[in-house]
Amino acid sequence: MIRSVLEVSEEKLNKLDTIKLTGYERKILQELCLVLKPFEDATIMVQKEINVSGSLAVPVTLGLEHKLAELSTTYNNKMVSTLMSSMTKRLSCFKSEDVYLISAILDPRFKLRWSKDPVAMEEKLLTYARKQKVDCENYSDESSPPRKMSKSDDTGLFSFMTPTKGRKKHISGDIVKMEISQYLLEPCDDACDPLKEKRDSRIIVFVKTRDLADAMVNWMKETNGLDRLKPHKFVGAQAAGAKEIVCATSVAEEGLDIPTCNLVIRYDHVTNETAMIQSRGRGRAEGCQFIIIASEKRKTAEKEEINEIREEIMKEAIEDIQSDIKDNKEEFVEELEEIQRLAKKKRDKDALSEKGSSDNKELELRCEKCNHYICMSTDIKKIQDAHHAVVNDEIRKNVTVIKCYSKRIDHQISVNAGKVKCINCGSGLGQIIKFSEAQFPVLKIEHFYVTDTTGKNSYYKKWKSVPFKPTALSDDDLESRLQGPQYVDI
Repeated sequence: MIRSVLEVSEEKLNKLDTIKLTGYERKILQELCLVLKPFEDATIMVQKEINVSGSLAVPVTLGLEHKLAELSTTYNNKMVSTLMSSMTKRLSCFKSEDVYLISAILDPRFKLRWSKDPVAMEEKLLTYARKQKVDCENYSDESSPPRKMSKSDDTGLFSFMTPTKGRKKHISGDIVKMEISQYLLEPCDDACDPLKEKRDSRIIVFVKTRDLADAMVNWMKETNGLDRLKPHKFVGAQAAGAKEIVCATSVAEEGLDIPTCNLVIRYDHVTNETAMIQSRGRGRAEGCQFIIIASEKRKTAEKEEINEIREEIMKEAIEDIQSDIKDNKEEFVEELEEIQRLAKKKRDKDALSEKGSSDNKELELRCEKCNHYICMSTDIKKIQDAHHAVVNDEIRKNVTVIKCYSKRIDHQISVNAGKVKCINCGSGLGQIIKFSEAQFPVLKIEHFYVTDTTGKNSYYKKWKSVPFKPTALSDDDLESRLQGPQYVDI
């Protein structure tokens, strides 16, 4: 969180009421991040399930001591000295426990590279092996070693270790000693990995619109190297199949569940902190990464930084609420039951008011900006269960259409052939699409008031929330539109 805050410019932070940092405070936090970076690396390394944590205890402890010693020459302050003292107090025990010492030696990544006295450590391993009567076959190459050590390990926490080279030594003695000596003579195996490549890995790419999802899938299919990943647009349960890349809109942030997903990408599309958490949660596989591809012009990165700050504030608020609930449990239960009673009462009332009403009752759609009449609810039909199109040509009297450059989505649909605007105020209402050679005005419900017979205006952000159900476009509707005049010349 601290690093995220520091990456936000002072100008952007000043816009928020919750955080204000002076230049001195910012410098202190920057030093804190640098000093705590080795501990962050160590925590991530130890907590990964694919690592053998016991064999990491000694190398990680020595690595932290080495890093703190380096930092003490640059930041000779109380924080570094306190961390060094705490390290000695809490972690030095690992360096004296045989089980951790032997685990580190038996890890093919480390062997004796960490030890300042490799001869003594080899003797310790030999003594332990003889005491336990270890069969020499237990040291064969068929055993499953820990994961490979990346190059960053050699330049980061484990930079104090000696290079991974074999030692020259004459092998003699009993069979246990010969096996141990042979094992230690071989170079450290940085490339060993018990986990084979995860061929069932999946990637989810979140985009803003269905049109962009279609375009991205088509682009990947036409691009060498990406086509083999079988890109696919999310259409329900099919997304969990054999497709390696799934492109989806924000509607899938809650419903899409792919257990093997280990990479989530948001493509230049950021909404709020809740959506960010939901989309990040689509990645269920261990070690999943969350990436945002941002546009500077649209200030996507800036919005995401603010969302990260809001997320931390939200977490703190949740912790405060949970603490309050714990301290006042009876009062909370009573308040919750009262909220539930009121909610049920409202649902029952709404159900009674809607009882007997028709799904296709006639309601007026009026411009949300000027309240000008546009069309009736019965004029709306659904195309491919997605586009809400007007089939009544009477809408021409109430709108204007501005020609645009259309974009073909598939063999049936071209979108954005024109912009539909209110004839009274010029406010945008939707677009013209071409479906099976016929043109239709497609409306966005968030630009309208839905008006009932009493003159009451209601506002809805999504079509699924409106109090009527548009039927599917029929063959007669399509034929009628084909016979009628076109809205734009394509």
